[in-house]
Amino acid sequence: MDYRKAAEVVDIDPAQLKAWLVEGSFRCTSAARVYMYDARGLRTQEAWRFNDGDIRRLEQFVKARARIEAATVAKTAKPAIEAKPASRPGPFKDDGRAFLTVGEIASLWNLSKDTVRRVFEGEAGIIAIAKGKRKRVTLRIPRAVFDRVQRSRSNP
Repeated sequence: MDYRKAAEVVDIDPAQLKAWLVEGSFRCTSAARVYMYDARGLRTQEAWRFNDGDIRRLEQFVKARARIEAATVAKTAKPAIEAKPASRPGPFKDDGRAFLTVGEIASLWNLSKDTVRRVFEGEAGIIAIAKGKRKRVTLRIPRAVFDRVQRSRSNP
């Protein structure tokens, strides 16, 4: 059967099936070019013939495309309330703990971690934890050091 009949059997638009065939997204087992002459000269036309195996593969292809399209629509659909990305934690809540991490202070002060590292570089009382041969060390800033630096850098 030709592509129009195959599209009718699978219940899709023949133009869509032809587009898939031309772009190579779907291939049937029997495809040929037909050369014909008319008033405008030599023309070529694609001819696709579908057998039962092609129809089964086409049905599976259409279902897979529908799933992909549904997933794409679900990803691009904007929710009614814009949610924050899950990979980014919320702001740090100061609970009065004895030690703070660089990330927690960066969240409190709305600065980058590198800036916080530079601010506390050389301060007395910082606990530096080196793991292996890492270039960067893990810092723990005691509450007293944090308060002292914050007072010294804030406007009176």
